[in-house]
Amino acid sequence: MTPAQLLLLLAPLGGVPTQTSWPSLTEADWPAWEYRMLDQAAAGDFLLVGEARPTGPRSGRVAFNIVDESNYHALELTHQTARLLRVEAGLELPLGGRLDSGRPGPSRRGWTEFVIRCEDGRMDAFVGGQRMAAAADATFAGGRVACSGLAGGVEFRDLRVQETAPVYFDDDFMRAEGETGGWEIVKGNWRVQSVGSPVRSTNAFNFTVDGAPGGAAALCGYWFWHDYEVAVSCQPHGTAQAGLYACYQDPKNHLLFACGPPGPRGQSVAEITAVWAGKRRSLAREALPWAPGQWYRLALHVDGPHVTGLVDGHAVVTALADGYPATPTGARLGGRVGLHAATTEGVTFDDFSVRQSPALAWDAAHLGLWQPIGEGLWRDTGLGPIDDRMRIEGNTSTASKLLVRQAVAGDVSIATAAVPPVGGVAGVVVGWEDEANYHALLCGGEPLTAKLVTVAEGRATVQGEAPLLAGEGPLPMALSMIGPTLRARVGDGIELTGSNGVLPRGRAGLLVERGAAEFTPPRIERPAPLPEVPRFEGAFSEEVSMADWAAQDADWTSVGQGDGEAIPSWWHKAPAYGDQEVSLRPTRPPAPQATVYLAAPEIGDRTGGYAFTVSPGSGGSATLLRASQPVASEALG
Repeated sequence: MTPAQLLLLLAPLGGVPTQTSWPSLTEADWPAWEYRMLDQAAAGDFLLVGEARPTGPRSGRVAFNIVDESNYHALELTHQTARLLRVEAGLELPLGGRLDSGRPGPSRRGWTEFVIRCEDGRMDAFVGGQRMAAAADATFAGGRVACSGLAGGVEFRDLRVQETAPVYFDDDFMRAEGETGGWEIVKGNWRVQSVGSPVRSTNAFNFTVDGAPGGAAALCGYWFWHDYEVAVSCQPHGTAQAGLYACYQDPKNHLLFACGPPGPRGQSVAEITAVWAGKRRSLAREALPWAPGQWYRLALHVDGPHVTGLVDGHAVVTALADGYPATPTGARLGGRVGLHAATTEGVTFDDFSVRQSPALAWDAAHLGLWQPIGEGLWRDTGLGPIDDRMRIEGNTSTASKLLVRQAVAGDVSIATAAVPPVGGVAGVVVGWEDEANYHALLCGGEPLTAKLVTVAEGRATVQGEAPLLAGEGPLPMALSMIGPTLRARVGDGIELTGSNGVLPRGRAGLLVERGAAEFTPPRIERPAPLPEVPRFEGAFSEEVSMADWAAQDADWTSVGQGDGEAIPSWWHKAPAYGDQEVSLRPTRPPAPQATVYLAAPEIGDRTGGYAFTVSPGSGGSATLLRASQPVASEALG
């Protein structure tokens, strides 16, 4: 097996160079770079921000995650290029070269801002606001920072470290009228509005913009936020247009998702628009029903180069922003978020939220983020990540995997669709630590079968399997690892479940055995946490007439002997939808038997849904029931 056989070979439109040999290792001479150590150190996820100015033909370096003079990461800059390096044991290895960003490195005419972003084992280097290099490497995490000072090289100034964390922001505008709550009013007449008696309303506060036919904008957040979903509830009045900003750097550089009139021939539309260097371009537009006075939930999802606009939870427009060289996403750093309105009669906004995007989308342009494992050839055979013709092809006579380089801690899921090779296998992988420890969903073989397999310490265990029917087109498949549970889905109706007791962290990706398989672009996500059951509203606790309704146990009701039951039970009044989880902590020694009910058809119905019964003590047991019938049981010590 040659080194070239281990490399990922991609040929997307635009001509990304392919590597056909191992990068050469050279000795890193720390004293020769004349490094100047900074007082600041970095830890966890962070941004390293500064300014650079080339003064001659030589390059300059910023070293970070410094363990010592022989072990660190570095960004090397010239006036034309940028590249990321790892120096380990005194030897340097290139990690990520110049990307096709459409512009050179730091300008010789003056100072250019650069940003190094290190998050979750991934590094991105931005120069002048555009990404110039990307790589995934978790060899070093945190440490001192230094910059070189070679004459005739690149000068650096104003270096600083900014710690970062996953984006999580909410605003229900519950504050006094006249307070902005940290929002920056860019344009328009914005104000917090409340009803006369806030304690008697469940939606007493909102953020309103009055007539602004030329457009209105209000912003919040930070310039370094990236890969997120921003959402808001809105009520347009009259012929109002409402929308959301993302990746907002300034009025001439941002992304906008807007809904409402006017569209072609006066109809209402949903549209994603990119503005870069003052030039506006429509990335996607679709007709949309839009009624004055109706409440809508708008959301704009930015995930690398992929941008999606949603209305009431439904994706209505999708765009690939990287297809436009001058866009605020993909090759851009990110930016603030905000609200948009164009109206003569006003728009009311409420329940604004921003969440970190859970997705790790396939990005064929960045070779350093994916790694082939095993003997085989992987290549991109299509034209673009949102083009139906795009396929990722794996071809091997034995077995091969294509994995994201960074491990994903905790819950993770991967979804794709594949055409398994005749007689071979195609599948997906999660929790990959090494070739002796991972989970996989395997589809193929003769007869055609789906298998959920766990490999632990080199030993494979089939946790579930089901026969498959041969069909036309790619076979949808998904595998998730959520807490102690593995869940696999194949096609429209096959579901396999298993236990994850040994792999709390690992990598995810694709798998092929004995042949050539085609995959649609995989989507790797960190599943959102399960929603909490609605709780009682304490705003009414001081209202005497509503004291019973507002009590702490008011959202529960009891079913006892008077209702024909021998043993009383307590039920939550609010229905819970989707995936559910219930956890209880006894505050006193339990009874001889305790039961938790879930997904019951109605309050008090113990015969439907699920039940988990525990009989503690010596000789006790734990039993799971479905529709009153036991499906699993375990003895307790």
